[in-house]
Amino acid sequence: MIDESELRQQVLAELVRLGVEADTVPSNQVDLRVASGNYQLMVGAWQPPDRGLSWCQVIREKCPPRQAILVLATDSTAVEELEQMFDSGADDYLPWPAPTGVLRVRLRVAVERAWNRARREQVERQLLDSVERFKLAVHGANDGLWDLLVHGTVWHLPDTEIWYSCRFKELLGFGQSDDFPPVLASWESRLHPDDHDRIIQALDAHICRREPYDVEYRLRTKSGRYRWFSARGQAISNEAAHVIRMAGSLRDITNAKEAEARLEQSEEKWRSLVENAPEIVVLTDPDGTIRYLNRSLPTALESIGKSIYEYVDDEYRNTILRAFDALMKTGEPQSYEVESHAVGGGNAWYTVRIGPIRQGGQIVSVVLLATNITQRKIVENQLQRERDALRRLLDLQERERQLVSYEIHDGLVQYLTAGLLHLEAAAGKSESMPTAARTDYQRGVSLLREALDEGRRLIGGLRPPILDERGVVESLRYLVSEFQHDIPDLKFIEYAPCGRLAPTLEIAIFRIAQEALSNIRKHSGAKRAQVELLQHGEWLRLIVRDWGKGFDPGAVREDRYGLQGIRQRARLLGTRAITDSKPGGGAAIVVDFPIVLDPAAERD
Repeated sequence: MIDESELRQQVLAELVRLGVEADTVPSNQVDLRVASGNYQLMVGAWQPPDRGLSWCQVIREKCPPRQAILVLATDSTAVEELEQMFDSGADDYLPWPAPTGVLRVRLRVAVERAWNRARREQVERQLLDSVERFKLAVHGANDGLWDLLVHGTVWHLPDTEIWYSCRFKELLGFGQSDDFPPVLASWESRLHPDDHDRIIQALDAHICRREPYDVEYRLRTKSGRYRWFSARGQAISNEAAHVIRMAGSLRDITNAKEAEARLEQSEEKWRSLVENAPEIVVLTDPDGTIRYLNRSLPTALESIGKSIYEYVDDEYRNTILRAFDALMKTGEPQSYEVESHAVGGGNAWYTVRIGPIRQGGQIVSVVLLATNITQRKIVENQLQRERDALRRLLDLQERERQLVSYEIHDGLVQYLTAGLLHLEAAAGKSESMPTAARTDYQRGVSLLREALDEGRRLIGGLRPPILDERGVVESLRYLVSEFQHDIPDLKFIEYAPCGRLAPTLEIAIFRIAQEALSNIRKHSGAKRAQVELLQHGEWLRLIVRDWGKGFDPGAVREDRYGLQGIRQRARLLGTRAITDSKPGGGAAIVVDFPIVLDPAAERD
């Protein structure tokens, strides 16, 4: 029999010497202490016939197998009994009684075994946890995983071993029961022909030269359809710096690729639309700083980063400021017209519509659509000038009518009235005063003749009959003769063999010459003048020149109807009148008319 008290005392003393914390457990409390504790080493006594046996059974029942080192002290050397002890769960035995040196060595070995087992158990638990986490990560990850094993120096072989995760196979349309061998050929055979060489070269560059492996390529799925994938990998080397394996991931990016393609198409359509739009499209910050301009001119590129206010004069800046301020306050599009420095130089008129670009409910940018309306402005201004010219022409015609009416009232009507009065008086005196009646009659007839002459003069002033009868050359000759009374040295020079002209052209030439001679008579003080009608090619040139005091054409007021009438008559015929004069240097009016023959004269 073993003295358990002595055993406990000696074992505790040696364990303390070894730096091990230990305590003792009464025999009747072994099952409770073992169940509630976490022991790495247990030392007990083997007491035949059954006490040691029952103690081993309790410990192994309460303590998980191989968790603690169990050492039993025995004084028996029988082989059968030692076998029974080991069969009961003992890890080692301690011969008892044991010399102090032997006890110390046997306990030290037991302690180291216990510590090694504890460390191994910890490592195994960590490994199990790591494996479990890896399994969970593999099953829970959206990416497919792969692990390529490199044997020797050649990795690119059809039967190179590769582990594919379940998710990897699912991405290619394969289920758990489908045949997808764990070799390189299973993956390589599904590479798109256009991607194959590029991807193999990328793998080789990573394995052989450590270049990054982060690529995109297409793989054929089980259904035969190609899908886009993103692949990443990292090689692992041994102590000799030789790559022994490479692991990575595979992600399906088909939807992203298709969305990217649609976005690129949309952007391309938008860019094509904007770049080819007739309007100038400008993107600015809320303060007017230019960020984009749909023009490819070098001057347009230089505009990026500048303010739109640099391209307008001060008089239009307030217009733009008010439009931007209203846009930022209301968020509603605004419109305005502005004269701006055109891209490429010069000035141009634009109608501009501005609208907001929002992000997160805030206006972050402003888009401007500017339409060049310079031509429209030119037409509008020209139309306004034509309206003003027409108004002045109508005023001129009204003035001519007033003058004619005054001449009719003060001349022709007065002659007719006086002649009628004398004839009526003669009729009343015919019996009682024959002599006086004859005098009144003669005076009345004389006044009627004067009225007839005045009527002919007025008709000649409006449209001389000679113009209809003999044409513009003879009418100008007649006109010159009429003005020679006021301009003694007045000559007419003509070289116009073209024949009769269209009536509208003839009357215009006549009226321009008439108005020019009237201006000479009224304003120039000239005693010498000249009227020329010359044909050159398909044009007919009228020149009315004087050697009077001259004038400054730019200083003539618009209410001077003489020159305005000349210019407007020329414009109505599609030509223009040129005035050449300066103070003290006489004056000349030159008008070139396109020759338009009289159709009636051509038929005759």
